[in-house]
Amino acid sequence: MIPCLNMTVSCGASEGSMSVTLHQPKFQGRLFVQGHANSCWSQGRGTDTTTLVLPLPDNSINKCNLNVAYSVGEVNRTLATVVVVVQFHPLIQTVSDRIVKVTCLISESSVSPSNNLTLAAGFSVQEPAIQSQITGEGGNVVHNGTSPRAKMRVIDSRTGTDATNIQLGDPLQLVIDIEPPFNVTMVRAGHLIASSGSHMDSLLLLDLRGCPPDLQAFPGLVPVNNTRLAAPFRAFRFPSSPILTLSIVLTLCSVQCQPTDCGNGVISYGRKRRSLDVYEEVPLQLAIIVHSDNSTSVPNPVLQASFGSANLNPDPSHSQICTSFLTACLLALFWILLQCTLLAVCCCLLHRKTGEQQDTISLRHDFHPPRHVTFSDEV
Repeated sequence: MIPCLNMTVSCGASEGSMSVTLHQPKFQGRLFVQGHANSCWSQGRGTDTTTLVLPLPDNSINKCNLNVAYSVGEVNRTLATVVVVVQFHPLIQTVSDRIVKVTCLISESSVSPSNNLTLAAGFSVQEPAIQSQITGEGGNVVHNGTSPRAKMRVIDSRTGTDATNIQLGDPLQLVIDIEPPFNVTMVRAGHLIASSGSHMDSLLLLDLRGCPPDLQAFPGLVPVNNTRLAAPFRAFRFPSSPILTLSIVLTLCSVQCQPTDCGNGVISYGRKRRSLDVYEEVPLQLAIIVHSDNSTSVPNPVLQASFGSANLNPDPSHSQICTSFLTACLLALFWILLQCTLLAVCCCLLHRKTGEQQDTISLRHDFHPPRHVTFSDEV
């Protein structure tokens, strides 16, 4: 379900900034400028409002890459536009995140432009090739003269093939294949970490026991057959980079690794605590690219504010109503009651009219009996 947004924007001419405020109780996500997640952002603290303050460009310094246009005349005006991302998870982007285009118009601004029109600069990221699978091998000969070998892949759940051209929110599967003579009872996976391309941002998906801290982001690995572990998940990414790196540690047991009860009905087939029967650990790491979803590439209707004598008229074709689930239920109940009331009034009027017609017929029958005319014989 796509969450409903309640946002306001204000323009401060004296402060030389624009403020975007999200009104949502217990919000713990992030607000940031698209493409500048590490320099222009605000973290939710679980309060009812979260505000992102964006400084207007001053002396050719444009920290948040705002698109700014200046109009110099009898009344100086500054038009600033920026795209803001509402990220609901504290660390990662998911398909439920929203994009809002914010516009601010300031009249008699204290900002002194050097030209009548300033074009904002853009940015681009060169993406590396997709690495959707990796093979790891242990350094010791541990089982019948064979070193442990395993392959980790990310496959598309819809086609069952290696994932390519991954979009935000696509259904994927993380698959770990173990080569014989080893099997899933002898090899366990844990300490799965997702990180950005620069490794500055990271999220723990599976702990040392192989238990998932956040089931919404990633479930536990389960055996599919004798040589495969798999876990379904939805494609996500970090705001700072389209590159998503997944690293995991495989633990080999001499006989069998006992599964761990993670609680909430989740059984983990991850690492067990290091003991005498654990004799090998094989790390695996791969990197994929998660593109922004095409459905979110077009921002929501413009959120506008003005300061001064100028007036911005929003496009009526983009009118929307933001409401909560409880309010929507109350409105629906009111609409049903209104329909029932109108139906009852119509039935009463129809019954009353029918009764009046029956009374008229009865009166005619009582006061206008049929006349029988007879003629007496003349004497």
